[in-house]
Amino acid sequence: MTHPDWNGAPPPGQTWTRGTPNMWTTAAADEQLGYVYLPMGNSTADYWSSSRTPQENRYATSLVALDVTTGKPVWNFQTTHIDAWDYDLGSQPSLIDFPKDGVNVPAVLLPSKQGELYVLDRRTGKPLVGVEERAVPGGGVEPQMRAKTQPFSLYHTLRKPDLTERDMWGMTPIDQLVCRIQFRKASYKGIYTPPEADRHSIEYPGYNGGSDWGSVSVDPQRGVIVANYNDMPNYNLLVPRAKADKLGWAPRDEARGDAGGAEGAGDPQAGTPYAINVNAGWRLPFTKLLCKQPPYGGIRAIDLASGKTL
Repeated sequence: MTHPDWNGAPPPGQTWTRGTPNMWTTAAADEQLGYVYLPMGNSTADYWSSSRTPQENRYATSLVALDVTTGKPVWNFQTTHIDAWDYDLGSQPSLIDFPKDGVNVPAVLLPSKQGELYVLDRRTGKPLVGVEERAVPGGGVEPQMRAKTQPFSLYHTLRKPDLTERDMWGMTPIDQLVCRIQFRKASYKGIYTPPEADRHSIEYPGYNGGSDWGSVSVDPQRGVIVANYNDMPNYNLLVPRAKADKLGWAPRDEARGDAGGAEGAGDPQAGTPYAINVNAGWRLPFTKLLCKQPPYGGIRAIDLASGKTL
């Protein structure tokens, strides 16, 4: 990423750096413009950001428009600044005609794991509906890396209100009590609560969204967006390297038996000071039921022109 002039294989004696932002989901393309729209992932590791370069931070967790004739970026739009929550873009963007000021503008509709739906001019990447930079929590193990603001869409969000203790749930009063205790012990300041090492932190929405692989569907005749979304938190804990090594958490090619090597609980985040233990969905250990009360997702119909729920 630090050599945008290179195309194809790097020069002799040089190598591409592994673990830089990549596209792991599905792209979209505009044949008339000659642009392909790439929803980008973040740099490894997902929950540690201090080792990333400025170029990585520029393109990570962004929609990047490439000119297919040159292979060069035309524009990029970032949905999370210096991501430390695995909030990379997992949804395919949708190319739409968006009504604005009496004309249809060629646009791209971009869903995110946070639940935001962004509407961008697909020629320039500029928002067609407002995007507001709002203050978000700081702190965590990398306070110097945390962005003071994050971009929130004024068009539509699939995200529910912040969790409260009243949202804790269980099949029995004991289950609910355990979940309430875990909630009180955890660090939680709303969306973008930074990861912690001395206690768990709650990530809501979790890394499954919001909107992930499923993305959204658009009915252009009726002017309706149909969004399939998830609504589950993660219960996370950064684990110091020495402790992770003792637990046998290692990269996949070094994993021993059943220890480590997989995304989520026991993810080693090799080369950083911390591994990460992700309790995806925030499940109880003895029943595997989720601490948050149902539902855990839904389907929503949204008016394309206004962004309002139908």
